[in-house]
Amino acid sequence: MHMKCDFCKDSGWVCERHPERPWDGDHACGCGAAGMPCMRCNPSDLDNPPRPPAGTRIEFDKKGWRH
Repeated sequence: MHMKCDFCKDSGWVCERHPERPWDGDHACGCGAAGMPCMRCNPSDLDNPPRPPAGTRIEFDKKGWRH
């Protein structure tokens, strides 16, 4: 299989400190910096959030919320 993005290795996320390296997966940077969306294949703005990394689970806690 041919990879489409050389920066993130098709994970959609790169290292914040080294944006030319993937943040996750077999070829992850590993420097410990945070991840950020790959500007090449996972661009985002206020109207279009980035796709989350594989395996992301979002949980909401309603404790303390007032309506």
